[in-house]
Amino acid sequence: MKYPKLVPPRLCNSTVNVIFLGELDIEGAETVLREFSGKCNLQVKTRQRLTADKRFVTINAVALFDGDIAPGIPHPKGTLSVKELFALETEKGIAIEYFAFGKEYRIYSIAKEFNPDGTVNFTRLELTE
Repeated sequence: MKYPKLVPPRLCNSTVNVIFLGELDIEGAETVLREFSGKCNLQVKTRQRLTADKRFVTINAVALFDGDIAPGIPHPKGTLSVKELFALETEKGIAIEYFAFGKEYRIYSIAKEFNPDGTVNFTRLELTE
């Protein structure tokens, strides 16, 4: 059975580069587990989240990707760099949103949403500055 895509490619308009980092190596640098370049649905909206140890964390953006961009990486950490943002079409022409262009975010959490057959439908990254 074919399941519907909850984040269809036509909604993924922002070009980003995601680097997933792993443990420290002998020299003290973090190892790069995977690098992903592609399009996503980037939503820049600030909200607060309360952690288990009663601290507030500010989530600055959410990136939604079609499918699994981090296979085999259960709890990744890393960065997301915005390369190009989507263009909003207005009645008088095209207006481009510049507020996140060239910005680099840190990955706070990752969520993989599954289909009933066990495949990944979409990946959600919560980002902080």
